[in-house]
Amino acid sequence: MNIIKSNNKENLFIILLFFFFTIIRFLLANFNKVITVYPDELYYYDIARSLFHGNGITSRGLPLNFQKIAYSIVILPTFAIKNVFLRHSFIALINSILMNLSAVLLFFISKKTRLKTAYQNLLVLLTLIMPDMCFSMTFMSENLYWPLFLGFILYWLKTVYTNQKKDSILLGILCYFCYLCKEISLALLLAYILFEFTEQLFIEKSFNRKRFLKLVIFLIFFSVCYLFFKIIFFRAIGNLYLGSLNHNFSVYKFLYMCYAFFVFISAILISTLFFPIISPILHYRLLNDSIKNY
Repeated sequence: MNIIKSNNKENLFIILLFFFFTIIRFLLANFNKVITVYPDELYYYDIARSLFHGNGITSRGLPLNFQKIAYSIVILPTFAIKNVFLRHSFIALINSILMNLSAVLLFFISKKTRLKTAYQNLLVLLTLIMPDMCFSMTFMSENLYWPLFLGFILYWLKTVYTNQKKDSILLGILCYFCYLCKEISLALLLAYILFEFTEQLFIEKSFNRKRFLKLVIFLIFFSVCYLFFKIIFFRAIGNLYLGSLNHNFSVYKFLYMCYAFFVFISAILISTLFFPIISPILHYRLLNDSIKNY
């Protein structure tokens, strides 16, 4: 009974934090805006306006090779408001709700991964106040990407060891909508595939037909969503990112890409080797017996 009361208190605490910081974030984000910081803001804003008026994916009346329209679809209804300043206020409210929803999802992720209560609260608080959450002041897709990404992670954690086909279907669809929001979401697709293969090769060390079927269903429904949008909405639309890579390629950019790749891999190696492996070894004497045996 105490556990139930404790959970109810925690849920109430998170709900109150959500509403409080949504109000604070909205007050900070609700000002007259000029698109001067992120050029992509112009794409998302113009596409939403163009779709609302039935003109397809255009910017300033010209066709645009841009396929990441999920955020534009979310703010599209606000263009029914003719007053520009009031419209921007509603967009700021939507952004504030979406960004603070990320903290709620992180709370449930931390519960699922069995973090201590103190760490759960700290994680939520840091998420609510960290500078990256200031995207709510902009017209950027990060406002939608954060909750979509964390929603995918949470649902993945909840269903990772179940054999329900509907879970794989929903994960595939959710993964595609993450991709419809930002190109980097392809990393989620690759991570899911690598995880399933790693689990079978190194953890179970045997072929698991049910888990392999889950992976196949996941890939099928991701592909179905991709083909549906490609054929129906993006038939004559290219990929802006690939196009810019082809037209602006140079030796300097290639060398910078190699440098960036090296820095990125170094950061991954530090995070995946030092904290989970080297740090426990250095503090081995401080670990309890159950963790040592694990």
